[in-house]
Amino acid sequence: MDSPVRVLHVIAGMGSGGAESFLMNMCRHMDPEKVQFDFLLRSNENIYTDELNSMGCRVYYTASFPRHWLKNMVQTWRIIKQNRYKIIHVHANALLYVFPLLIAKKLGVPCRIMHSHNSSMAYKSALPIHQFFRNRIHRIATHCFACSEQAGEWMFPRQYDIIHNAIEVDKFRFDQTAREKIRAEWNLPADAFVIGHVGRFWEQKNHAFLLNVFSKVLQQKPDAYLVLIGEGGLEQQIRDLACDLGLRDHVIFAGVRRDVNQALSAFDVFAFPSIYEGLSVVAIEAQANGLPLICSEATPTSVLFSPFSKQVLLSCGEDEWCQQILNAEGHRCDVSSEIRQAGFDIATEVKKLQAFYCEHGR
Repeated sequence: MDSPVRVLHVIAGMGSGGAESFLMNMCRHMDPEKVQFDFLLRSNENIYTDELNSMGCRVYYTASFPRHWLKNMVQTWRIIKQNRYKIIHVHANALLYVFPLLIAKKLGVPCRIMHSHNSSMAYKSALPIHQFFRNRIHRIATHCFACSEQAGEWMFPRQYDIIHNAIEVDKFRFDQTAREKIRAEWNLPADAFVIGHVGRFWEQKNHAFLLNVFSKVLQQKPDAYLVLIGEGGLEQQIRDLACDLGLRDHVIFAGVRRDVNQALSAFDVFAFPSIYEGLSVVAIEAQANGLPLICSEATPTSVLFSPFSKQVLLSCGEDEWCQQILNAEGHRCDVSSEIRQAGFDIATEVKKLQAFYCEHGR
């Protein structure tokens, strides 16, 4: 029997973000006799260490970038050369770290993929670098993937293929037992009105705006709580803001959780006021749980499946967001079939990517 195609996935780290969730979903459902994932990380962040090891994935760590760019390049060169990969799959929010593809091209790697997972970037000062490589990416990468049309248009000047951030739809179904268990864990009253959010604490996710909205919700519903799942560089700043707004007793910082599928059942509404997004897998997960979703214009309309999910412009302000969240209470519904029909079921999407790897990795 032929050995499996080994694909090297290059990503900053394996934390709790959407790109990481996409990779883990694909890794878990890929046929290991046909395709095997390896990972090249430029940080020590890896919440999936044990699981990846159990699946036979090789995980390599390099020096950080851009701080230790030269050491990073030397280590990346060595890893790609020694393992003789035929497929390098780079995951990015912007075209700031294309060195692995340049190195792969120099070493003769035949299949070099750039995969866009976002529709903007945090560091606007680096935009000229992104634009420089955007005009040249089709000379460096042999294939371009994107999680949505917005993400594709942001990163590529022409042709790209959409690879949906698919999920295990049934895994995210509403679970009353999980709801009761997790609410008890968070010391929430059984009848509390709970607004949930999942995302890293950084500017893109707009936590400060969400806190200000929640302060208005609390004025009208004293039994309301806000649960924030995630971690990140702005977490302490958001904790301080919650205290300044007098919300400390009604905001729960839940950290990173591996059971987000169950935690969603503890919520009544999912609020997602991102400034920009590529696609947002967590918005799909929330709707798979039956939650009404109140999101900004950054979330693509193509992933709004529930009749109780609604885009609200950030420019509409905190009062409008408050009212829309209150209006959404009590409207849980099952849209799992709609999610599947739109192509976001992992069972369907993994076959497409697996076939691509098998075709280009032999």
